[in-house]
Amino acid sequence: MDGKLMKFKRMFIYRLMPLTAVAIILPFATLVNKDIAYYAYKEATYGLIIKGVIKKDESPDKQLILINEFLYRNFSSPYRADVIDKDIFNDLMRGIAWCDQRAWALVIFAGKLGIEARLVFTKNPEGVSTHTVSEAKIGGRWMLFDPQFGFFGRKNSRYPASYDDICRHPELFLLNEKMLMLKKISPERYAITRNLFSSNIYYKDYLAPVFWTGPVNSRNLLR
Repeated sequence: MDGKLMKFKRMFIYRLMPLTAVAIILPFATLVNKDIAYYAYKEATYGLIIKGVIKKDESPDKQLILINEFLYRNFSSPYRADVIDKDIFNDLMRGIAWCDQRAWALVIFAGKLGIEARLVFTKNPEGVSTHTVSEAKIGGRWMLFDPQFGFFGRKNSRYPASYDDICRHPELFLLNEKMLMLKKISPERYAITRNLFSSNIYYKDYLAPVFWTGPVNSRNLLR
Protein backbone atom coordinates (compact mmCIF):
# COMPACT_ATOMS: atom_id res chain seq x y z
CA MET A 1 0.00 0.00 0.00
CA ASP A 2 2.80 2.39 0.95
CA GLY A 3 4.53 1.59 -2.34
CA LYS A 4 1.42 2.53 -4.34
CA LEU A 5 1.05 5.74 -2.33
CA MET A 6 4.65 6.73 -3.00
CA LYS A 7 4.20 5.95 -6.70
CA PHE A 8 1.12 8.19 -6.82
CA LYS A 9 3.00 11.00 -5.05
CA ARG A 10 5.86 10.81 -7.54
CA MET A 11 3.40 10.83 -10.45
CA PHE A 12 1.65 13.86 -8.97
CA ILE A 13 4.88 15.77 -8.39
CA TYR A 14 6.42 15.09 -11.80
CA ARG A 15 3.34 14.98 -14.02
CA LEU A 16 0.10 16.23 -12.54
CA MET A 17 1.41 19.10 -10.42
CA PRO A 18 2.96 21.04 -13.36
CA LEU A 19 -0.22 20.63 -15.39
CA THR A 20 -2.32 21.70 -12.42
CA ALA A 21 -0.12 24.76 -11.93
CA VAL A 22 -0.50 25.74 -15.57
CA ALA A 23 -4.27 25.22 -15.43
CA ILE A 24 -4.49 27.49 -12.39
CA ILE A 25 -1.97 30.16 -13.37
CA LEU A 26 -2.69 30.54 -17.11
CA PRO A 27 -6.23 31.98 -16.77
CA PHE A 28 -4.95 34.63 -14.33
CA ALA A 29 -1.92 35.34 -16.52
CA THR A 30 -4.16 35.91 -19.52
CA LEU A 31 -6.25 38.35 -17.51
CA VAL A 32 -3.17 40.29 -16.46
CA ASN A 33 -1.39 40.28 -19.83
CA LYS A 34 -3.39 40.69 -23.05
CA ASP A 35 -0.43 39.59 -25.17
CA ILE A 36 -0.31 36.25 -23.35
CA ALA A 37 -4.06 35.81 -23.81
CA TYR A 38 -3.86 36.62 -27.51
CA TYR A 39 -0.95 34.23 -28.03
CA ALA A 40 -2.73 31.45 -26.11
CA TYR A 41 -5.95 31.80 -28.12
CA LYS A 42 -4.00 32.03 -31.38
CA GLU A 43 -1.95 28.88 -30.78
CA ALA A 44 -5.00 26.99 -29.52
CA THR A 45 -6.89 27.95 -32.68
CA TYR A 46 -4.06 26.80 -34.95
CA GLY A 47 -3.87 23.50 -33.08
CA LEU A 48 -7.62 22.89 -33.26
CA ILE A 49 -7.67 23.60 -37.00
CA ILE A 50 -4.78 21.21 -37.65
CA LYS A 51 -6.31 18.42 -35.58
CA GLY A 52 -9.73 19.00 -37.11
CA VAL A 53 -8.58 19.05 -40.72
CA ILE A 54 -5.94 16.31 -40.90
CA LYS A 55 -5.09 13.00 -39.25
CA LYS A 56 -1.88 11.73 -37.68
CA ASP A 57 -1.19 9.13 -40.35
CA GLU A 58 -1.55 11.48 -43.33
CA SER A 59 1.56 11.98 -45.48
CA PRO A 60 3.10 15.50 -45.48
CA ASP A 61 1.79 16.33 -48.97
CA LYS A 62 -1.71 15.10 -48.05
CA GLN A 63 -1.63 17.17 -44.85
CA LEU A 64 -0.90 20.34 -46.79
CA ILE A 65 -3.39 19.51 -49.55
CA LEU A 66 -6.09 19.35 -46.86
CA ILE A 67 -4.87 22.60 -45.25
CA ASN A 68 -4.78 24.20 -48.72
CA GLU A 69 -8.41 23.18 -49.31
CA PHE A 70 -9.41 24.45 -45.85
CA LEU A 71 -7.91 27.88 -46.57
CA TYR A 72 -9.52 27.94 -50.01
CA ARG A 73 -12.99 27.18 -48.63
CA ASN A 74 -12.94 29.15 -45.37
CA PHE A 75 -11.72 32.55 -46.54
CA SER A 76 -13.51 35.03 -48.77
CA SER A 77 -12.05 37.93 -50.75
CA PRO A 78 -14.86 40.50 -50.93
CA TYR A 79 -14.46 43.42 -53.28
CA ARG A 80 -13.20 46.59 -51.54
CA ALA A 81 -12.92 44.93 -48.12
CA ASP A 82 -10.13 46.35 -45.95
CA VAL A 83 -6.85 44.46 -45.94
CA ILE A 84 -5.53 44.17 -42.37
CA ASP A 85 -2.07 42.57 -42.31
CA LYS A 86 -1.84 41.69 -38.62
CA ASP A 87 -1.53 37.90 -38.45
CA ILE A 88 -3.27 34.75 -39.64
CA PHE A 89 -5.33 34.47 -36.44
CA ASN A 90 -6.88 37.86 -37.20
CA ASP A 91 -7.59 36.77 -40.78
CA LEU A 92 -9.24 33.57 -39.55
CA MET A 93 -11.45 35.51 -37.15
CA ARG A 94 -12.51 37.90 -39.93
CA GLY A 95 -12.82 35.17 -42.55
CA ILE A 96 -11.29 37.56 -45.09
CA ALA A 97 -7.99 37.06 -46.92
CA TRP A 98 -6.40 37.49 -50.32
CA CYS A 99 -3.60 35.54 -51.97
CA ASP A 100 -0.86 36.99 -49.71
CA GLN A 101 -2.66 36.15 -46.48
CA ARG A 102 -3.79 32.70 -47.62
CA ALA A 103 -0.33 31.75 -48.88
CA TRP A 104 1.22 32.97 -45.63
CA ALA A 105 -1.36 30.96 -43.65
CA LEU A 106 -0.27 27.81 -45.46
CA VAL A 107 3.37 28.57 -44.63
CA ILE A 108 2.42 29.04 -40.96
CA PHE A 109 0.52 25.74 -40.80
CA ALA A 110 3.34 23.95 -42.64
CA GLY A 111 5.73 25.26 -39.99
CA LYS A 112 3.46 23.92 -37.23
CA LEU A 113 3.66 20.52 -38.92
CA GLY A 114 7.46 20.68 -39.18
CA ILE A 115 7.41 21.07 -42.98
CA GLU A 116 9.72 23.59 -44.66
CA ALA A 117 7.72 26.11 -46.70
CA ARG A 118 8.10 29.51 -48.33
CA LEU A 119 6.16 32.27 -50.06
CA VAL A 120 6.50 32.76 -53.81
CA PHE A 121 5.73 36.26 -55.13
CA THR A 122 5.19 35.75 -58.87
CA LYS A 123 5.92 38.41 -61.50
CA ASN A 124 4.15 39.14 -64.76
CA PRO A 125 6.13 39.91 -67.97
CA GLU A 126 6.36 43.59 -66.90
CA GLY A 127 8.00 42.62 -63.61
CA VAL A 128 4.96 43.41 -61.45
CA SER A 129 3.94 40.95 -58.73
CA THR A 130 0.37 39.90 -59.49
CA HIS A 131 -0.08 36.82 -57.31
CA THR A 132 1.34 35.04 -54.26
CA VAL A 133 1.49 31.29 -53.73
CA SER A 134 3.29 28.89 -51.39
CA GLU A 135 5.80 26.13 -51.89
CA ALA A 136 6.54 23.34 -49.41
CA LYS A 137 9.41 20.88 -49.52
CA ILE A 138 7.95 17.39 -49.93
CA GLY A 139 10.39 14.51 -50.21
CA GLY A 140 13.22 16.91 -51.01
CA ARG A 141 11.28 18.63 -53.82
CA TRP A 142 9.28 21.86 -53.82
CA MET A 143 5.51 21.51 -54.25
CA LEU A 144 3.31 24.48 -55.12
CA PHE A 145 0.12 25.35 -53.21
CA ASP A 146 -2.29 28.11 -54.22
CA PRO A 147 -4.91 28.44 -51.44
CA GLN A 148 -6.50 31.44 -53.16
CA PHE A 149 -7.78 29.12 -55.91
CA GLY A 150 -7.47 25.72 -54.19
CA PHE A 151 -4.79 24.56 -56.62
CA PHE A 152 -1.71 22.44 -55.83
CA GLY A 153 1.13 21.20 -58.01
CA ARG A 154 1.34 17.55 -58.99
CA LYS A 155 3.02 15.72 -61.87
CA ASN A 156 1.51 12.43 -63.06
CA SER A 157 -0.87 12.63 -60.08
CA ARG A 158 1.96 11.59 -57.74
CA TYR A 159 5.08 13.76 -57.84
CA PRO A 160 5.38 17.29 -56.40
CA ALA A 161 5.37 20.09 -58.97
CA SER A 162 6.97 23.44 -58.17
CA TYR A 163 6.20 26.89 -59.54
CA ASP A 164 9.02 26.37 -62.04
CA ASP A 165 7.56 23.01 -63.14
CA ILE A 166 4.12 24.52 -63.74
CA CYS A 167 5.49 27.46 -65.72
CA ARG A 168 7.43 25.04 -67.92
CA HIS A 169 4.40 22.74 -68.27
CA PRO A 170 1.23 24.92 -68.18
CA GLU A 171 -0.96 21.86 -68.71
CA LEU A 172 -0.30 20.97 -65.05
CA PHE A 173 -2.38 24.02 -64.16
CA LEU A 174 -4.90 23.91 -67.00
CA LEU A 175 -5.74 20.25 -66.39
CA ASN A 176 -6.00 20.39 -62.59
CA GLU A 177 -9.25 19.42 -60.90
CA LYS A 178 -10.35 22.97 -60.05
CA MET A 179 -9.82 24.28 -63.58
CA LEU A 180 -11.61 21.33 -65.19
CA MET A 181 -14.54 21.84 -62.84
CA LEU A 182 -14.63 25.56 -63.67
CA LYS A 183 -14.54 24.74 -67.39
CA LYS A 184 -17.58 22.51 -66.95
CA ILE A 185 -19.56 24.96 -64.79
CA SER A 186 -18.66 28.22 -66.54
CA PRO A 187 -16.72 28.02 -69.83
CA GLU A 188 -16.62 31.82 -70.04
CA ARG A 189 -15.07 32.23 -66.59
CA TYR A 190 -12.69 29.36 -67.33
CA ALA A 191 -11.45 31.15 -70.47
CA ILE A 192 -10.86 34.39 -68.53
CA THR A 193 -9.01 32.57 -65.73
CA ARG A 194 -6.94 30.53 -68.19
CA ASN A 195 -5.86 33.60 -70.14
CA LEU A 196 -5.08 35.59 -66.98
CA PHE A 197 -2.95 32.87 -65.42
CA SER A 198 -1.27 31.74 -68.63
CA SER A 199 -0.08 35.26 -69.44
CA ASN A 200 0.64 36.68 -65.96
CA ILE A 201 1.39 33.91 -63.46
CA TYR A 202 2.19 30.49 -64.94
CA TYR A 203 3.86 31.29 -68.26
CA LYS A 204 6.95 30.08 -70.10
CA ASP A 205 10.08 32.26 -69.97
CA TYR A 206 8.71 33.66 -66.71
CA LEU A 207 10.55 36.30 -64.69
CA ALA A 208 12.21 34.92 -61.57
CA PRO A 209 9.82 35.22 -58.61
CA VAL A 210 10.73 36.51 -55.16
CA PHE A 211 10.99 33.78 -52.51
CA TRP A 212 10.49 34.38 -48.80
CA THR A 213 11.23 31.58 -46.36
CA GLY A 214 8.89 31.24 -43.39
CA PRO A 215 9.07 29.38 -40.07
CA VAL A 216 10.73 25.97 -40.24
CA ASN A 217 10.57 22.96 -37.93
CA SER A 218 7.98 24.35 -35.54
CA ARG A 219 6.56 21.98 -32.98
CA ASN A 220 4.63 19.17 -34.65
CA LEU A 221 1.15 19.45 -33.17
CA LEU A 222 0.21 15.93 -34.28
CA ARG A 223 2.90 14.20 -32.23
